[in-house]
Amino acid sequence: MKWQKHFLGILIIFYCIGNALGAPENLDELIARKARLATNSWGKTYVENPTTFVWQPETMTYTDIETGSEVWRISSTNGIKNSLPDISWAHWSADGKRFSFGSHRDTSANNSTYETYDNSTYQGAVMMMRADGRYLRPADNAPFEVYVHARYLHWSPVEPDVYYGFGRNYAGENLSPDKLYKVTVSDTGISKQLILDFKTGSETDLSKAISADGTKILAKNGGKFYPATLLPSPVIDDTDGWAAYRQLDDYWGNTPTDTNYGFHDGFLLGTGNNIQRYFIPEGFSSWWKVNLSGSASDGGPVHIADHTAPYNWGEIEPVLTGFASGGKCGTSLRSPWNCDSDPATGIESYLSHPGFDRWGRYVAGVNSQQYKGHGVWDLQNHSWVDPNIPMVQYNWHNDWEAWSDYFASSPSGDFATSDNLYTHKYDGTDSINIASTHARESGSNDYNSLPRVTQSPDGTKLVYHSDFLYNTANTWDVFYAVAYYPHPPEITGVTGTETYTIRFDWRTNQALSRGYTNRGWPNETINDPPPPRETKSFRLWRSTNQTTWTPITIIDANIFSRYNFRTGEWIGNNYWTFTDTPGTGIFYYAVTAVEHSGLESRTLSNIFNTAGKQVAEYPHNPKTKSAFYLTLPKSPAFSVTKQTVPGQYRLTWTEPADPMIRYYNIYYSNLASPLPIQKNRIASIPVGINTYLDWLADSSKEAFYFVSSVDFQGNESPNILSPLKAPEGFSVR
Repeated sequence: MKWQKHFLGILIIFYCIGNALGAPENLDELIARKARLATNSWGKTYVENPTTFVWQPETMTYTDIETGSEVWRISSTNGIKNSLPDISWAHWSADGKRFSFGSHRDTSANNSTYETYDNSTYQGAVMMMRADGRYLRPADNAPFEVYVHARYLHWSPVEPDVYYGFGRNYAGENLSPDKLYKVTVSDTGISKQLILDFKTGSETDLSKAISADGTKILAKNGGKFYPATLLPSPVIDDTDGWAAYRQLDDYWGNTPTDTNYGFHDGFLLGTGNNIQRYFIPEGFSSWWKVNLSGSASDGGPVHIADHTAPYNWGEIEPVLTGFASGGKCGTSLRSPWNCDSDPATGIESYLSHPGFDRWGRYVAGVNSQQYKGHGVWDLQNHSWVDPNIPMVQYNWHNDWEAWSDYFASSPSGDFATSDNLYTHKYDGTDSINIASTHARESGSNDYNSLPRVTQSPDGTKLVYHSDFLYNTANTWDVFYAVAYYPHPPEITGVTGTETYTIRFDWRTNQALSRGYTNRGWPNETINDPPPPRETKSFRLWRSTNQTTWTPITIIDANIFSRYNFRTGEWIGNNYWTFTDTPGTGIFYYAVTAVEHSGLESRTLSNIFNTAGKQVAEYPHNPKTKSAFYLTLPKSPAFSVTKQTVPGQYRLTWTEPADPMIRYYNIYYSNLASPLPIQKNRIASIPVGINTYLDWLADSSKEAFYFVSSVDFQGNESPNILSPLKAPEGFSVR
């Protein structure tokens, strides 16, 4: 057997050299394929089911070689734009089960051709997919089906599978643009329900305008705002609307010059009876908040000029003042709360490219003048939480979509620099480098090419787009990087004899929640912290020695049936139970959480034995990996068929009977049997799918493939190549 050990040693050396000298992220094969994007055939003819409109998964995962983070490429097309609309906007359903993005692709579902203002014709579609990569399909039967005309899908933050949007008539929808629809998404289709008719007679829209508790929206038509209630029952709160133009206090340097001034950006923040529109007027640097209704004659809010503490600004007030028109500390334009300024110029600092938290309490952003880094501002107390969160580099865009104590940041406007994504704890105690976004393709100059990050509902994933795998500038794929693995819940007791009941929960009634924040929801001082939103199920683990662990069973979390994320109230029990009959002897139990995305806790919960005693405490850092499960998944048997179209090969495999398999990795080489290493990987296909069309192979050479299984803990099925015989199940055509 010496030759086998010698051969394995050679493989290991080859693997290490390949990792050290490979292409960006050791994605050698994907980098090599960039040149074929312009020549190989792709599109709805080849990878879309014309009846169901479901496209084959476009997912592939790799490990960031700098940080070790798990990164997923979500889209894979032939050099078209697959994009996200903006910073600080959610692309996930309330439970993290579904994800949406815009794609300039033609589909079989609708007339996805649209004409822009410059008379250029493009294709575009709103695309939906399961968070694990399945059921990628256009949003047919939706109120709007063409992405460019309604970029913001207003996913409900409290109703799974639901988003809201006004009708359109660009792709044959034939819907009035002043009617609001509630849209319910399933794996195989979309249904819509007309819930409100604003009767404005012209195009009405939503732009980052749904509250964090899902109860309110703020529609806009021309120069008017129309507040409305969604939950518990839909109703338009002000049918006449109120004028978007409001006279602001010129003390702050923000007096509008005419009635048509716009908002540079704005968000609907807060919950319950404390929901306001936060906005920054175009051309200025101070953030304001405005009530959704007020005492003005048109039903809108009124601003009072009050320059004396404690300041009564009425229904419109500044919450974060910055320099405006050269305003400096010591002048009439200074901040009333503090005057942190650049010592060299005296110009006040302010937070740009902000990420507001879901509570409407804090904002994180670039502290643009004095500290040249990140700061977190308390909007309620008008003071710094931390004015200078340390960073390795100068990141620009920020997001705080998650119900988490961590916000995210992404690179600056340098198109040539390979920058990184970060997460930061808002009190400044933790700043983590997550993954590289890589330098943009040569020639990229579109501001939208910057990988502006957004979070998933629990903050476990950071979503962005990048063009580093394309051969043309200003075209993008969508990615997500795992910021941290799902927390496990905590076992609170094990009872019984021979048959045991294991009880566990999120400890949300304690000061130290096992979720992602210790802040109460919806009121951070009165209520308990919320449980995680993206958890699909829980897995029970059993051991006889606390070293070797076996997955026993899995149960659905049904979290949105147990907890009302609008009110912060539990519906029935706030705990779950497993039942197990292991036989005689002493056994040990632990629990993990599994997301809809397929991410599972990489560390166990606290450990109880069958005597009802806790023998290991809850992990100090539940976000990390502990490698407690090392069993390799079963390998699939697969075959490859050459297609009639040059450069296309159809792979088909038999899925093993292994409930721990999460997805399948596909490897390719045009030289020889590919080693299952990152440099040869071309796709990662979710479990439940057993076929894949490789449309980017080199048509001038032979094609060699390998398919492996990967489980929920990241273990991959083996492929130990023998120089005498290919392993069972290996097939080359």
